[in-house]
Amino acid sequence: MNEVWSTIAKALPSINWKVRFTDPKNIGRLFVAVIVPVLGYYGITSADITSWSVLGDTLLKAIGNPYVLMTAAVNFYVWAVDPTTAGASDSKEALGYTKPKEAK
Repeated sequence: MNEVWSTIAKALPSINWKVRFTDPKNIGRLFVAVIVPVLGYYGITSADITSWSVLGDTLLKAIGNPYVLMTAAVNFYVWAVDPTTAGASDSKEALGYTKPKEAK
């Protein structure tokens, strides 16, 4: 397990976080990757989220539940890692991007 965390820690500085967090599509993917499984675990649908306190209480319960927390962490990792490169870091080209690369 320490080897997994070591790999993640080494990769974190090698990810273009600015592009990840400024692209609305990426933010949506992050929401789906992390929040939706939490809501699913607790059997909550979007219709049940009627106030910020309901959402906040659910997220606080998730932080206190190791299974839910690890599921969210794994989904975050899957979201953050570029599947087109070897390992967990972005390519040198991707690290230089200031916005997502346009499709040709």
